[in-house]
Amino acid sequence: MSELDPARHIHMQRNIPAGYSISSIAKGEPSVDEAIKLMIRQLDDCADTKTIIDFGEWYLYFTFDVIGRVTFSKPFRLLQEGQDIGNAIAIGEYLESVSGRMADKEAQDDMMEHWMATWRKHPHRMGETEIQCAALVNLGAGAGSVGAVLQAFTQRIAASPDRYRRLREELDGAASRDELDAIPSWVQVHKLPYLRIKETVRVHTSFQIGMPRVVPKGGLTIGNRKFKEGTVLSVPAWTLHHDPAIWGGDADQWVPERWLDSYELIPFGQGYNQCPGQQLAYFEMSKLLAAMIRNYDLELVTKKWVDSGNFLAMAQSCCKCLVKKRVDGGELYH
Repeated sequence: MSELDPARHIHMQRNIPAGYSISSIAKGEPSVDEAIKLMIRQLDDCADTKTIIDFGEWYLYFTFDVIGRVTFSKPFRLLQEGQDIGNAIAIGEYLESVSGRMADKEAQDDMMEHWMATWRKHPHRMGETEIQCAALVNLGAGAGSVGAVLQAFTQRIAASPDRYRRLREELDGAASRDELDAIPSWVQVHKLPYLRIKETVRVHTSFQIGMPRVVPKGGLTIGNRKFKEGTVLSVPAWTLHHDPAIWGGDADQWVPERWLDSYELIPFGQGYNQCPGQQLAYFEMSKLLAAMIRNYDLELVTKKWVDSGNFLAMAQSCCKCLVKKRVDGGELYH
């Protein structure tokens, strides 16, 4: 991300996408499914004991464990323990997983294996440092931002009974046609038109601004504006995603129905600087939310929306709900 030369950046970036391609992610789908099953079991326990669950915490446990599974073939056990083991989320204790996985010579279908295979085949293109950086970026950027979107979606859908009902009807309909498993597959959820996480990504853009770029030699003209060489530019994703000229007078409102039409977003950036992990983000969020909404009723405890953030990421500070097992059908995993 810090490389300013576009040609050099593209050269470095082309080694990374192999681990993020949808075909590579699909190979790791069983690992994501295991994390979803564990999340479901924990939700069952909370429902049985009538425990109010803070989804702000639990979604981080889920996303960190998914990142551990798909990157290192090893979960961080946060979901299993139901807590942040050793303050791992705060202090990054598990960064040692990078060196541990690199020392493991047994081939596995995880991202590290794809990157190490590139290193073995093209040592001039990728080395140990690049692999370490890619893995650490996964940990730093792939958990908190996804957890923030999951929080926002849960808060919004739980506060909108009609939309909750409509989404559940879509899920039930797919299941009645044998098009939705208890733990939904990516192929199945990808076909559901109303399961639109993109509206949450739009309204609650985790990263407020795009990655900055420096105007090259000779300057740059964008529209009718001229920018001198060396000027730092960035596209403000939040501003674009809330622009009434694009989204209409309800631009600040959460309206998932708008995605029944066609729109475009830039929450993950564009061009050579776009986030390579966006497919994984939609992959894990869609699967988890489909399983949750179909099988649980959520009673919102947190009534007031409070935004908080760190660095460039914006998230809701807490999303607390009372989880109830669905009594009129569904297909709970046990």
